[in-house]
Amino acid sequence: MSEQSKTERALAHVPVMVKNIDVHPHQGFNKWLAVKLTNAVGTMWCAYAFAALALLVLPQAISGGTLTLVQWISQTFIQLVMLSVIMVGQNVISAGQDARAEADHDTLGAIHQLDKAIHHLSTQIKVINERQLELMNSGKA
Repeated sequence: MSEQSKTERALAHVPVMVKNIDVHPHQGFNKWLAVKLTNAVGTMWCAYAFAALALLVLPQAISGGTLTLVQWISQTFIQLVMLSVIMVGQNVISAGQDARAEADHDTLGAIHQLDKAIHHLSTQIKVINERQLELMNSGKA
């Protein structure tokens, strides 16, 4: 690919903001349902509800002995409550990453526009310089 065609492609490029939700393979009802369930389970209110549900059976786990208590902690409490807490944490981190990605996209779009303007100015300067050279050479003749 020649240098000129690379430049033309770069000048014609239009930056596009791509979001995760737009490129995921699930579409239609499956995508809608997955997003709704994820948004419902990934809340602190859901974590509180799961904690309350897990605490309902804590007395039986305690009276069942060490093994039953360990199973309750690992299989009930941690899995139920931490599922929602981890999802909330991921949502917080994801929001920060999305904000940075949008800011970077805006910055790169501005840089792209400046680069196109610089290229245009460079082309004009080249034409002016060539014209000046022609005028200087015609004056010597």
